[in-house]
Amino acid sequence: MSSTDLIETANSLTANQRVFLAAYLKHLGRKNDPSYQAELGRLNQEIDVGKKISFEQAKRLHRELKAPEPQRERGEPQLTRGRRQNMAGE
Repeated sequence: MSSTDLIETANSLTANQRVFLAAYLKHLGRKNDPSYQAELGRLNQEIDVGKKISFEQAKRLHRELKAPEPQRERGEPQLTRGRRQNMAGE
């Protein structure tokens, strides 16, 4: 697959698919790094001994960390989700 093919494929992805791809590529880039492996091992040990959060806690945390909608300029039309996606080329 050529670089152009990769770019075209990436451009055809939805926003969620691009987020997943970016996270996966980041993981691939550091999966053989000893410090990254050690950090993953440490986190897995914490989970094994019970240091984790519930689904409800995760949902609350997600809501708290979610970015607010951008502020509109006076007179600027409010974009619906569909219009934002269309403007972003999705």
